[in-house]
Amino acid sequence: MDGVSSFSLRDHLRALAITVVLLVHGYIALPIPSTVNAKQFSNPIAKEELDRWVGILGRRGVVLSRAELQAQVIERTRGITTFRKKSLEPIKPFNRITGTGQAWGLFTYPNSFPHTMFIELQIDDVWQPLYIPVDPEHDWNKRMFVFRRIRGVYDDNANNPRQSYDNFVEWVSGMALEEHPQATAVRIYYRQGHVTLPGEEKDTKTEIKNERILSRQDLQ
Repeated sequence: MDGVSSFSLRDHLRALAITVVLLVHGYIALPIPSTVNAKQFSNPIAKEELDRWVGILGRRGVVLSRAELQAQVIERTRGITTFRKKSLEPIKPFNRITGTGQAWGLFTYPNSFPHTMFIELQIDDVWQPLYIPVDPEHDWNKRMFVFRRIRGVYDDNANNPRQSYDNFVEWVSGMALEEHPQATAVRIYYRQGHVTLPGEEKDTKTEIKNERILSRQDLQ
């Protein structure tokens, strides 16, 4: 049966449908820039990216200041977002009926100002580490904290803590104090650092953010 396909018409139609779904959702998931405004450029990551691209473009003969590049980015992303929205209109009913929509795109850039959560216990008026990420000596409840649904709670509150962060702190503090009766309080906070590119000067400065301290009396 050389040259004759052994696949049925049904197999070909199924392959075609899968290909279409992959192409459509691949397009939806593309890290296409979305509309941005001037306020969003106050973020240190945005400032760093702007400066980096000013340098890249300058080395290629396109001389722009940070302000000029920012204005162009705002204008271009508005047009890209409008085009993307219109191009996806025809498939929205299908995605809604089948529940096969793609809610977010792929990451467009790494976070060069990452946050890391730390948990400490106060014992005899001294703060002692209880949980430090990627530290085998201080890995209290590690399996729980790396679980994606739990991690999503505290990661999602790193920049702009909401009520869910305070609820998370109260829950974790209660568990920690119950398991460590010698402790009098729990301290939970984020330590924000700055990751530089290879060849750039290392930035060793860190900043403590969203610190919460709860004592046993607070939880009674």
